Amino acid sequence: MEFPFFTLTTFPEGFLIHLCGVVTSRSVKLLDKIHNPDEPETRDAWWSEIRTEIRSHARAMGCNSVIGYSEQTSICDEIIILSAMGTGAVINLGGESGPSFDVCTMSLDRQTFERERDKLNKLHIDTTLANQLHRENLDTMKSCSMCHVPYNENTAPFPVTLSKCALCRKQRVPDVLFTTVEPPSKLRTIGKGSFLQARICRFKKEAKSESNAKEISDNLPFMEYELHKQLMCKLKLRGMNALFGLHVQIVVGETLLLAIAGATAVYIEAMPSPHLPKLIGKELSCSRNLSQKKILDLIHKNKELYDLYITDTNYMGSSSNPETPNTGLSTNNDSDEEMTDLDLVTGNKESFILEIDEEDDEGLNSVLMDSQPPKGISVCNTNCMPGLDNVVSNIQMFTRVWRGELMSNNCKEVSKICDNILKSLFFKLRHMIPCVLMRLHFDVEIPDDDIVQITCNGICMELGQANEKGFAEHDHENSAKQLSGSKLKTKNEVSIPSDETSIDISPLPYIAGAQIDKYLGNLNIFCIRESTSIREDGGLSGFMHSFVSEMLAVVRSHVQSLGGNALLSYKMTECILLDNPHKNQGQCLLNVCGDVVQATYGS
Repeated sequence: MEFPFFTLTTFPEGFLIHLCGVVTSRSVKLLDKIHNPDEPETRDAWWSEIRTEIRSHARAMGCNSVIGYSEQTSICDEIIILSAMGTGAVINLGGESGPSFDVCTMSLDRQTFERERDKLNKLHIDTTLANQLHRENLDTMKSCSMCHVPYNENTAPFPVTLSKCALCRKQRVPDVLFTTVEPPSKLRTIGKGSFLQARICRFKKEAKSESNAKEISDNLPFMEYELHKQLMCKLKLRGMNALFGLHVQIVVGETLLLAIAGATAVYIEAMPSPHLPKLIGKELSCSRNLSQKKILDLIHKNKELYDLYITDTNYMGSSSNPETPNTGLSTNNDSDEEMTDLDLVTGNKESFILEIDEEDDEGLNSVLMDSQPPKGISVCNTNCMPGLDNVVSNIQMFTRVWRGELMSNNCKEVSKICDNILKSLFFKLRHMIPCVLMRLHFDVEIPDDDIVQITCNGICMELGQANEKGFAEHDHENSAKQLSGSKLKTKNEVSIPSDETSIDISPLPYIAGAQIDKYLGNLNIFCIRESTSIREDGGLSGFMHSFVSEMLAVVRSHVQSLGGNALLSYKMTECILLDNPHKNQGQCLLNVCGDVVQATYGS
């Protein structure tokens, strides 16, 4: 394939061999430089450059594909920021290492597709033998191989910290791992997952054309560096060593640059434990409100909160000093796997290594102390919470839209806004404890000067108690109190809709306690609403609340008309809100999409 990219985030067992880390590429372009806006050649050339750079980054690390790939844009006047992100990986294309998977590109021609489908329908496959061979091949693959680095550490031109795998004691593993995919089911983890979020806010000069593009281009690398630095610090404070489901969004406005990154932190058993962070400097400012003792207390508290019961062997993944980076000395490798050298000149231009060392992290400590969820509530942005296998049923999907003005140009206010959004969700869902918030997604927009709009979507899932057989079961008395007045009830140890006409909407690709019988197609709806009585409707908050409720009612009616009873992978892709308080007017555009399915509820 020209671009071996996969937008999927979950894969069958045996498909992934190595996970190497996140690869990303961004570019700032001027829309007024397009001579003919109706022709797509210029835009296609821009995206081709982005994808070529992503491919070169992946090949430089010894990867043969990019998984969890996504693209997004941010437009303000004539400025557009093109962003692409994915995870460099080594996938199984067939051979002795595991089951073979045919990777090919399908024709978009409908007739060709139907001919191929007819051939597959006539082909008989012995599934029993295929499944047996599949299991035998999977047993030969180690669960820790996905954490092994596929390149030779001696060829790295920058300091890297690699240790011996804590499970096989043969291959080398990194100290941290960032990915954009779901946690693989075969990957061994310890404890529960935790939601992390980093926020960056930068004010810029109000400029036009090339001077504006140059200023944005100069700020982007440092903003992304600060995002990763925040994620690294928060990851160490959690006592974990890997991030899954990483999603980064950078938006541009007239005088504002805003970036938000969210991910789910986990502890991978094969990788070493993070070292205890230390505060260094000539003097510690009292305004930081963070001392070394508070850091240690917070780490120990998080280990108890997330059940991080780690053995002593995980603290020292290698016999050498883990704090000493790679210096180019040869190391013994007991594995027979051939390691590739880092090729940093892959592509059409040579890579430039940038190292930044800041002794004074002004304002960093103030954003490290995130508010913890209350007891009984877990949070993640992935489809499954790592470490929790007792999810019983869907309780409530939620959507929250916040809109306001930023008064300062530091990260404190943005962090405070995001924390308040999470606290409000915890407060409103307090009666549903024990529960877990899944697929938590933040979308940021800058509709006007210094005006920020944040949309938060997710779903609250009910947790049961694991019985002796390993299955989740309800606390019926507690569930009846929590779900009183709702349309859900308990039956056969799962919650099912009491009314046959009830339509379940979920951002997840599955329904807990139900089986998907049939996919009925994709649903994509645009709705516009305008009001000339905003104050009488309760302000913008009441206007948005009623509009979102009406939108969900329209979605449910479409699902029912197609013969389905659930909408999965629900996503709000657009939320454009305009208001004129002087004329008491407001307009809103919503775009939602999802997959219509027919599901059966039962044991």
